[in-house]
Amino acid sequence: MLLRILLIAFLIMLSPARQPFGRGKACASDRDAAAVILGEPLLRQSTVDVSTRGKDVAPSKRYPFLKSWVMPMGTLPPFRVTAELQSALDLGRQPGPMDDGARFDLADQPESKWLCSPAADLVAEAQSLGRIAELQTDVDQWQANTATQRHQKWAMQSLIAIAVGDVDLSTTFLDDLLAVRPQDRSASPHDVSMRELLVVRSAAEHHSTRHLVTEEWLRSVCRHGINPADFHLRSLADWCKAAEGTKPVSPLDASSLFLPCSRLDSQSDSSALPIARYGLSGEIVVRTTGGPSDFLAFQSPLQGDYAVSAEVLSRPFCWTSLLVAGRSVRPDIGAQTFQLFSMDAPPQRLSIPRQFEPLGEWTQVRVEVHDGMASHYVNGIETPKVKIDEASFPWFMLHSIGNETSAVRSVRVTGTPTIPAQLNLVASTRLSGWSLYHRHASGSWHGNWDAAEQDGRIVLSADADPLPHGSSQEDLLRYDRPILEDGWIEYEFWQPDDSDEAEVHPALGRQVIMIGQNEVTLHRLTNGMEQRSLVRPDNRWLPDFASSRGAIDTAIKPPTLQPAAWNRAKLSLTGDRLALFVNGDLVLEQAIEASNSRHFGFFRFADRHHSAVRDVRYTGDWPKQLPAMQQQPLVSRKLAELEEWSAALPQSFDQDFRKPLSSFDFDANGDQQSLALVPLGVKMHRTTDQGIRDLRSCVRVTGDFDITAKYCQLNIKKGKPTWHCGIGLAVLLDDSQRNYFAIHHRTDRMNGQQFVTFVRKEMNDGGKTTFVDSEQTSDQGTSGTLRLMRRDDWVYAYYAQRQSKDFRLISTAKVSSAPIEIQGVRLMTEVGMGLSTSVVWQSLRIRADSIDPMIDRDPESVIAYLDQLADYDSDEFETINQDAFAEGGRWGVSNDGESSIVSDQRATVATAKGAPGHSAIYHSLSCEADFDLSVDFDPLEFPKSEKPGAANEITWQIRLAPHPMAGGGGDDSPEVAVVEASFLLRHKWNGLVELVARTVGINRAGKPMYRPIRSISVNSPDRYRFVKRGSKVYFLYSERDSETDRLIATCTVDPSLIVQSNVLGIIATAPDHPVQTRWNRFTVKQRQPSNDATDSLDPSSETIKR
Repeated sequence: MLLRILLIAFLIMLSPARQPFGRGKACASDRDAAAVILGEPLLRQSTVDVSTRGKDVAPSKRYPFLKSWVMPMGTLPPFRVTAELQSALDLGRQPGPMDDGARFDLADQPESKWLCSPAADLVAEAQSLGRIAELQTDVDQWQANTATQRHQKWAMQSLIAIAVGDVDLSTTFLDDLLAVRPQDRSASPHDVSMRELLVVRSAAEHHSTRHLVTEEWLRSVCRHGINPADFHLRSLADWCKAAEGTKPVSPLDASSLFLPCSRLDSQSDSSALPIARYGLSGEIVVRTTGGPSDFLAFQSPLQGDYAVSAEVLSRPFCWTSLLVAGRSVRPDIGAQTFQLFSMDAPPQRLSIPRQFEPLGEWTQVRVEVHDGMASHYVNGIETPKVKIDEASFPWFMLHSIGNETSAVRSVRVTGTPTIPAQLNLVASTRLSGWSLYHRHASGSWHGNWDAAEQDGRIVLSADADPLPHGSSQEDLLRYDRPILEDGWIEYEFWQPDDSDEAEVHPALGRQVIMIGQNEVTLHRLTNGMEQRSLVRPDNRWLPDFASSRGAIDTAIKPPTLQPAAWNRAKLSLTGDRLALFVNGDLVLEQAIEASNSRHFGFFRFADRHHSAVRDVRYTGDWPKQLPAMQQQPLVSRKLAELEEWSAALPQSFDQDFRKPLSSFDFDANGDQQSLALVPLGVKMHRTTDQGIRDLRSCVRVTGDFDITAKYCQLNIKKGKPTWHCGIGLAVLLDDSQRNYFAIHHRTDRMNGQQFVTFVRKEMNDGGKTTFVDSEQTSDQGTSGTLRLMRRDDWVYAYYAQRQSKDFRLISTAKVSSAPIEIQGVRLMTEVGMGLSTSVVWQSLRIRADSIDPMIDRDPESVIAYLDQLADYDSDEFETINQDAFAEGGRWGVSNDGESSIVSDQRATVATAKGAPGHSAIYHSLSCEADFDLSVDFDPLEFPKSEKPGAANEITWQIRLAPHPMAGGGGDDSPEVAVVEASFLLRHKWNGLVELVARTVGINRAGKPMYRPIRSISVNSPDRYRFVKRGSKVYFLYSERDSETDRLIATCTVDPSLIVQSNVLGIIATAPDHPVQTRWNRFTVKQRQPSNDATDSLDPSSETIKR
């Protein structure tokens, strides 16, 4: 019985079957009858229709027409205050104008017409006629006896107060809305009543009350727990911020290479959710308004091998997916699972071996495509590869989902993709990139549509659904990426021999072109069960051929269909016009409505015959070349600028760690045996008590620089956090504050979570190194590139995942302009107690204004030149024997503990014993210009240290100071003056014997700063030698039984420095293992100060080169 009543009422309200679109309207008496038969709730569906009819009524009759519906007399309810959202596509989805500050008026936007309410129309009409006071009196006299009636009266009073600009009363009514208990509402948008949305929307539209929504109501919504995630309320919030200029964004245009679009079906469209709007806030792309599934689509299709990456905002309820060929992933935080999203299938939850750690504010997402497989990375974690259909749906899109905040930055496309001129939209049986507009009763993603191979071709077909013939149930399979550029789609369709009309028709947006034998008609797609306006599903009308002609100078002919054969169709889009060709003949040309979404699809009536198409090809006028990364508009402009600047730096140092390390280029603290040369590079492994802390580059860098360190196979042992554990690229500046900054990839000492971290340290007034600040971002990768760039006193820390060049900014900071000290570029490892770190360093590259390798690349020529110099004013040597320590001698002794000095006529034997024990001899010396100093010795007992981490030593230090007559002016320099040059021969606890060339400076606390230049493994040296020529000091030594000196290092000093004293010392670290050395001879050659240009020896001079 109920079904019969419903059917009768439905037939009463509908017009004859073949009425033109928009003319099939039910009369008032039909509606009154329906109200009696079915009850008042059904008439809410008429809200849109009443509001639409009210606009067509003559002005003199509009007010009584609206009032008679809103405030009916007789047995009907005392008033109807309803609101309804009508179809967005019926009214248009093209955003309206914005001013230069990206502000806009809601009245200029399509959304202003989507919310229909005869009650709001009545208030507006009353105000325009000067009858608002009369209406207010009538409303105030309403007797509201039920909760629903009281709510409707509240809504009418609110609308009137807003219309007259009564801010106080409007505030009271909005406060009443907030008084509703939060637990009475749910997260569903439908649970926020249309009346409440109507009131808030009206307040937001009115200039005198907009601030109540922007500043007060929306803030209170969040504070009181009322769901602010409703699409419509969020749209209001976004609009208000933009209208007030509090959300400054500039609109994206075609030059961005990305175009906004949405994926709408009948349900989402009927909800009239906001238009997808994207804009730029600085270099961040934000979605300001949108619906359940919005996209920024890259203009060109991509095939072949390439990668896309972006940083996405990842706070709670914030995410943007990188959709490649219809596939994207989203991590499940705290779990070993992720969600795989597919545009042609329901989402899947899949497992991975590692757990996703909590995300930071921004998350790096990267997709690499190779051989038809896509690898997705989220903060460095790789999810299983997925096969993609890059033939049918080769599009890269930024996907914004539902009510989540969507913001991205640093969007890049890299690699060597192929950009095809034409696409086969049905290249496989998978139907990638196709979806139903109307939901199918079976729940299937594609309904009855299927793709199968026939005679070597893929045929897309659909059988008739089991429905009564003539039910005219609409069925549209549409391509998910709209036709955003000029182009054309060609296909073949099967024409049965028992029909005078094609069984499948082309659709663009909601415009369907019905192809018949000798006839073309137009059909307006409805939303089926979700349709709110009174439009028949079988609506159809003839196009106006005379007024729709455009620039195509071809006669329009009626289509001629070949029965029982494949027929050809071509839909061409040029600007805002379309043309349809059937079997080569132009059958239709017309304008494309501004409201058209430009989604192409195949339409059929599901109760009709079998439908089939094949060879669906799309040729588009998209960009055919991928711009260089620096020219891509959504790439960070600052990084592009820095890349260009870096390429112009004049000097570079490159080390491929797959090649053997030179001890002249790198210092492993004399422990290169702990490094392992593996196929990919140099492997460092460190535990609490084994392995080296860092690998140092033996260069001094001056001016601006760009340093990158590439690594792979990072393995950090998991365990209870006891300290930071990982790797880093560090820079130590040669200034009095010991400024230090580094970029690390490590686990945190507090929670064990893995981050990329930028850290700064400096020395305080007490001489201790202190932490300054740090910034970090979550990343769980095992390979990448660490990068530090300094330009004009600013340092930039960047990080790129894997082997990519997609650098993301970690931090910036203002720093000293001092040079990087010798060995100040360091590849570090960090470990906590009981933990371990291993990594393979692949390369180190330094670009800079100046790079001093601290040694000549032709040391033999330098040594030969130094040896043949004969311009010294004095040349003397002294045997270090008992006479040197006699009264009046220049030598002194310093011993501690059980250490001793024994001299005879030939030499002096020094013994160090203790824990530690120290023995030293020293004497005053004055060398005021260039000099050549050397000491000969014999290690008699030189065992390895028995103390872990320590070393026994045989040392020589020369103390330096500025010449007393030298001018000042060096106080403003950020560099630290050299006050000592040293040799340290060390026998370490691990058995290694190393020779260290070192300088010493003084920090601002007056404490020494030890700065090693180079450490090398040696056998048994028996001679140290210092040579100073101008501003260069050369460190040389010789091995036992060798008459040839070897150059270990150089350093640059103030040319006016003089030698004040020198110290020969030995150190023992264990009481039972003394160190004993015989000091034999000390030689001094020196010159008096001179203005001769030859005072300075330039290592790059032609003399040296020869």
